[in-house]
Amino acid sequence: MIQHVWEKFLLIVLVCLGISVLVTIVQPFEYKSTVKMLIIDQNPRTSDFYAASRGLEKVADTLGRIVQTDSFFQKVVNTQGAQVSAEMFGRTEKKRRKKWDKAVDVSGEAGTSIMYVDTYSKSAEQSKDIAQAISIVLVNEGREYLGHASTLQVKEIDSVLTSSFPVRPNIIKNIVFGLIAGIGLGFLWAYIKLERDVFQTERLRESDEDRIDGNKFNHIQA
Repeated sequence: MIQHVWEKFLLIVLVCLGISVLVTIVQPFEYKSTVKMLIIDQNPRTSDFYAASRGLEKVADTLGRIVQTDSFFQKVVNTQGAQVSAEMFGRTEKKRRKKWDKAVDVSGEAGTSIMYVDTYSKSAEQSKDIAQAISIVLVNEGREYLGHASTLQVKEIDSVLTSSFPVRPNIIKNIVFGLIAGIGLGFLWAYIKLERDVFQTERLRESDEDRIDGNKFNHIQA
């Protein structure tokens, strides 16, 4: 019985691994490009460095959200010299917005006004072009979102860096997840199976004992 349980356990693990591999290979493989931006205040109104830093951090967070909007997307595709077109993201407005949101990810560094702009595409060159176009818009037109009278300025502090290999989907992460899920489900099934077998064995034993006691009682009456 133990061997049968282990065989089923391994089968569950293999099935989960197979599903994770299948889900991975059916997704498009995408390269990643990253450009590092910094927001600075050319005329700070406070001498409190911590307060100023927190303020700039909030600005960076807001600007990061703006990057993923349709308004910013239109500026990117209309940027002179940028190798990015609206057609790259689909034919309809809905598809373009969805694909743009998926292709761009902006994050900040805690306690600073540093922004990391990550872009993803099936082509390494295309991923790089999108990141460069975003950087150009942030540097040249970022003040439109910060306020024309603002003393804030966006600068590119690290040029675009593109991965040598696709990073999405994350093959190792998916396989590890499939393995953990398989082991977890396998142990759960094995536990339920063994508990049920024990329960059935106990019921059979009790049934046998009742039958024996009944036979003894009948024998005494006879």
